[in-house]
Amino acid sequence: MTAPQTTTQAAPPAMDPAYAAECGSCHVPYAAGLLPAEDWKTLLKGLAKHFGSDASMDDKDLAPIRLYLLKNARKGPSAAPSGASEPRITATSWFKATHRDAARGHWPEHKSAANCEACHPSAKDGRYRELSDPLYGID
Repeated sequence: MTAPQTTTQAAPPAMDPAYAAECGSCHVPYAAGLLPAEDWKTLLKGLAKHFGSDASMDDKDLAPIRLYLLKNARKGPSAAPSGASEPRITATSWFKATHRDAARGHWPEHKSAANCEACHPSAKDGRYRELSDPLYGID
């Protein structure tokens, strides 16, 4: 008799309070591991025109956020599609592959592919289990 297999998910790093407060005031503070460091650097350099909004910050306030994002970024090269001016998590090949079923009709219901909390209520904490996952809430 073999032991039942279990699925485990590494716990995300603790969300940096400065990042959660500053970036989370406008949108879900996306988990740092969703983008590689190169893409976070690009986003942080362009905060004056951050997806159409001015999200500028002074260097003192930005420093801990930059440190958190770069320390916890996904390993690897840029995930942004070639020619993209701003890296979008929803445009990465990983996002498209893992959300293939949702893209077939749920985005209108959820308003946007970037509305992570519609399916992942703990997204603001950096946890992305789905409501339908029998292990939801268990990390």
